[in-house]
Amino acid sequence: MSLPLRDFAAVVLAAEKDVDYRIQVRESGGYVAIVALHGGGIEPLTGELADAIAGEEYNLYLFSGLREADNEALRISPLRAHEMRLDNLIRRSSTVLSITGAADVGPTVQVGGANEMLRRALLQALQEAGFEARPSEMPGMAQARAYFFNQTELGGAQLELSAALRASMLDGPLHAFRWQDPACWNERLHLFVGAVRQALALYVTADRADLARTLERFERTTRRMPGWIRRGDHGPSDGQGRAN
Repeated sequence: MSLPLRDFAAVVLAAEKDVDYRIQVRESGGYVAIVALHGGGIEPLTGELADAIAGEEYNLYLFSGLREADNEALRISPLRAHEMRLDNLIRRSSTVLSITGAADVGPTVQVGGANEMLRRALLQALQEAGFEARPSEMPGMAQARAYFFNQTELGGAQLELSAALRASMLDGPLHAFRWQDPACWNERLHLFVGAVRQALALYVTADRADLARTLERFERTTRRMPGWIRRGDHGPSDGQGRAN
């Protein structure tokens, strides 16, 4: 097996687009960008979950390994995930939700990221839906802005799904690209997608309300300022249009 590639530049140099890997971007103008950086054969089912979670409301970015074997060599580090379309999508989104795999043995999902409000909403929704969800064990994830999903102003979040959890969402094997067939998806997958979308909807509503309150406070403060400050003059007028 070849060594894992670490960034998009290495992928472009060592692999062939639409033969070894595929990049898919869907922009809805949505508030949130859903990203699966290790889709296809790298971490099976993460791309399909990201697509289903994004739906028509949210932006989507998928990087998928297409090889019959050795897709692990296409893995890109989330600390070095810089690609023009992904960077632009992140800049145009309020926050980012990354969907990836985890090394857990049991059927678990870890929730991490710098966006505390989104993280709490995801944990609560997934636990209430009956999933074994817990805070991420990745060191520094909650603070590190170097991770691509934390690079919006408010930070982002990441869901790390174990292979056992992903396998439990299928009526078929988690290999040989069989997971891409929606006919293999069972009710557990739809329950997971529904819980995440519920958390996102609650987050977006709360965040927009918070933004509205912030703008309202700004407008109240601005109205209390002297007129010459609001106009951008240099100082109070002397009555003849001249600043003192």
